[in-house]
Order: sequence, then C-alpha cells, then structure tokens
Amino acid sequence: MKSFSKGFALILCFAAGAAFAAGKNAVSYSNAGYEYLAKGEPVKAQIQFRSALRQNPSYKEAMLGMAKADLALDAWRDAFDYFAKVLKVDADNIDAMTGMGFAYIGLANYDRALEQFSDVIKKSENAIEAHYGTAYLYYIMNKNLWATRKIATVLRMNPYHYETLLLAADIKREEGRFDEAEDFIQTALDDKKDNPEGYIRYAALLNERYLTKGDSDDLNAAIEQIRRALAIQPDNFKALNYLGYLHINENNYDAALDAFEKARAVNPDSAVLSYDIGLAYERKGE
Repeated sequence: MKSFSKGFALILCFAAGAAFAAGKNAVSYSNAGYEYLAKGEPVKAQIQFRSALRQNPSYKEAMLGMAKADLALDAWRDAFDYFAKVLKVDADNIDAMTGMGFAYIGLANYDRALEQFSDVIKKSENAIEAHYGTAYLYYIMNKNLWATRKIATVLRMNPYHYETLLLAADIKREEGRFDEAEDFIQTALDDKKDNPEGYIRYAALLNERYLTKGDSDDLNAAIEQIRRALAIQPDNFKALNYLGYLHINENNYDAALDAFEKARAVNPDSAVLSYDIGLAYERKGE
C-alpha cells in the first residue's frame, strides 16, 4: 500500500558517527530504511529501522519508519503500536496521526479511521495523505462515489500522487472502464518506474480485462507486467503470488506452483497462499 519516504538532515549522521565502530548510527540506519520504503521494499526497510532502534530506542524517525513499514506489510497492530509511540513524544505529528488512520482501516475500525483522518485535515488542510486515506477508506467501505470525489481533491493537490492514481485505476477497473483505468496506471508508472506496485496493479487490470473479454493477449501482457515488477524486486511476495494466479488462468499449473513456492519462501505463513497452492493442485488434478 504506499510510499512514505522522508528526508533527514545529513549533518546528524556526522554528529554521532564517531561513537560507532562500524561507522553507522541510528540516523544512517533510519535513512537507509526510508530509502527502502521509497523503493517498495518494506522488509529490508524493517531491518534498517530495527538496527536504528537498537542503537537509539527512542529515535522518533525510526519508530515512524518502522510503523510505515509495518503498514506496507499489513502488520496493522504493530504499526498502530509504533505510531502510538511516536505520538507519545510528538502529539501533533501529522505523519503518525495519518498513519494511525491507516492502521485503524487495517483493524477494520472504519469509524475511528474516518475520525482520525478528519482530525488530521482539521489540523492541516493540505495533509494530502489524510485526504488520500479518506478516499481509500470510502473505497474499502464500497462508497465509490464518495471515494471518487475525494480522489479528485487529492489529484488537484498533486496530479501525480502515486497511490491515488492507482486507487482511481482500481475503481475504474471494477466499473469495467478499462481504458480509463489504464490511463491512470500509465500516469502512475510514468512518475514512478522503479516501484513494483504499479506493475502489479497493471497486471490486475489486464487480467480482469482478459477474464471479461477473453483476449489471451491481455493475459500474456499481465504476466509481462508481473515480470517487470519482479525484475525490480525478485522477492516481492505479492508479485510472486499473483504470477502463480495468472499461470493458473493460462492452465500452466507447474509454472503456477513454481511461483507459489517462491512466494512461500518469502512468506511461509500466508493463508491466502495456502489456498492458492491448493487450487493449483486441484486444477492440475492432483
């Protein structure tokens, strides 16, 4: 779900650098974590943020980064707890307040999520992530008209807001307006070519169009988009799992199982993956 990259003052790195034999301190670890977040690699980001917090357990930016990495991995409760820690030391932190709203969504507390985003917008009318969060919440609640109105607000603020463009594409895809959905995704990809999420969502669009219209070229194109995502991030669980699903659609069950096994190596505890593997074996006749 979402890129939350923030910059830090590099001078802080030099202030404490001499204290660590390895030449890395909490700030430099944290900076590396944010770089991984920006590239859509939350697992690697977590490693860096943990290293930062081992050296400085109260370092606010590392706690905030860990919360955002947890969000990206759907670890809602962990994210909530880290955002809460940030707010204990900085009660008006807009990033943490907004992130708490997304955590509430993941925990299915939609009323509290809406209150959280509304509180953020009251504090800062231009808090674009809170506006996006509201649009996403409406989408989750199947209030697509309200979501679309809020999307328009975000895109007036920033026509290239990556997550909002992908959300708009999802809504158009679900409405069967595939060409409009594709336009939104292309705009997102033009802005961020090195983030695998856009290619995964493009694959979902192409697969939906294949299932609707039956053109095998769309299925082949969907597989190609997933391969582009994996070229950027070979261990992307979502891409590997979706690749398996696409191979099922083309009746290539051995390839599907190979993709699923690679996904299982990344996330062995996924319940969704267990179902998908079972489906592949069932379709294969085993």
